Amino acid sequence: MARDLTSGMQTVVQAAGLVPIFLADLEFDSQPLRVWTGYGNLTWNGMTFLGAGDLGDLSPIEETQEAKAVGITMSLAGVAEENVSLAMNEDYQGRAVTIYFAAFDQPRQLVTSPYQLFKGRMDVFEIDDSDPENIVMTMSAENSLRSLSTPNVRRYTDADQKMEHPTDDGFGQVKDIQDVQIVWGKS
Repeated sequence: MARDLTSGMQTVVQAAGLVPIFLADLEFDSQPLRVWTGYGNLTWNGMTFLGAGDLGDLSPIEETQEAKAVGITMSLAGVAEENVSLAMNEDYQGRAVTIYFAAFDQPRQLVTSPYQLFKGRMDVFEIDDSDPENIVMTMSAENSLRSLSTPNVRRYTDADQKMEHPTDDGFGQVKDIQDVQIVWGKS
């Protein structure tokens, strides 16, 4: 799959002294969890990413010529208790996760806007709390293509429509018209 890198990102990738970084944005209901592969806080596009330093790990992001959904895994060590509770207490499956690639210049400024490498949905969190001083969370995420293999089980009924739009009465008369005889043209 060919990538359409911006001219700024192409220049950065080809430059000497490249300092590559990755940013991860996990969209939980209560609050997003944003981390990056460095130290301290990093602000980009109005979002603050917490530094994971050497404690984070990201599996290779694979692309194929086939229309195939390839997932990733991401792990984070030394996780704070409040972030562990996000994974344990929230319904996170199916929530969005986005991974970006970016680079710094020497004074630690983003050279160009980060490039989106992966967009998908959170699948499963595994929490290793065998060492309470160093809790490790590992998240697997599925590519957005995965949803194409999930059947759509929506029905054209009033009850189904009201699940998504409670005030919509558009399908309220469907059951009444199923047995109606309609004469087209002259009788």
